[in-house]
Amino acid sequence: MNKILGMIIVTLSYSVIRADKINITNKTDKPIYGAFYYTKGITSERIEDSAPFTIEQNTTKTLERPEFKVYFGGTYDRDLYFAYSNDFPQIIQKGARHFVNLGSTRGSDFYIAENEYHELDGYNALTWAARPALKAIENTIYEANRNTLLKTPYAHKDARVRMGNALGSEEIQFLQNRSPITEKAIGNLLDIQTKKQNFPRIAVCFSGGGYRAMISTAGFIAGAEKIGLLDAISYQAGLSGSTWAIAAWLQSGKNIDSFINDLYVKLNIRSLS
Repeated sequence: MNKILGMIIVTLSYSVIRADKINITNKTDKPIYGAFYYTKGITSERIEDSAPFTIEQNTTKTLERPEFKVYFGGTYDRDLYFAYSNDFPQIIQKGARHFVNLGSTRGSDFYIAENEYHELDGYNALTWAARPALKAIENTIYEANRNTLLKTPYAHKDARVRMGNALGSEEIQFLQNRSPITEKAIGNLLDIQTKKQNFPRIAVCFSGGGYRAMISTAGFIAGAEKIGLLDAISYQAGLSGSTWAIAAWLQSGKNIDSFINDLYVKLNIRSLS
């Protein structure tokens, strides 16, 4: 019995780790170029002897899935990077280019298409099939909150991630406006006259943790304001629950004490309902 079980496990393992056929469909009206990479952490390295290939517009190309590869302590991701240009360096930082994971658990059918911003995106069969349903959910949520959303100053702006090696112009302007405030606050805290070229840039980071993180973050901000530390801070960063406090407070336009009083009332109402 143990021998049979062992043979089944070996057979199943082989079926997962061996190189097999995958189908990549180009859903755009232009040729797309692609290349296979092994990824460890945030670094992707082009697979040896794997030359870039072309997938013509509105066609499907069948290729060998890259073989399963391990290193001490883990396994490599098998990724397909793709673009409209045939430019694939040996090393790519993950996220710097468009890619789709080709692991065996992702299936054997993959799709490349343009999103609503006319940028390339990659999908496996499941995420491709889910696109219409997810779009319908997105539209439903948008319509339910449309009036509120249209009142914000960002209603007609696209949210994009800026790529570059330096600060953006808006952030530079913010720091120029913020610096006199933080410099004065640091000087008051330390009871010294700070020299501009030596004055530090202070950032605080808040962890996640649902309501607990939200409440503790609001408490820290209130405490920091009371001792004069809040004006010395240039950046605040949060994760999950802490962002519920940071974003809601900034959006409210209220001072931190008023915000906490409102928060206290809302939490009590929620706990009684």
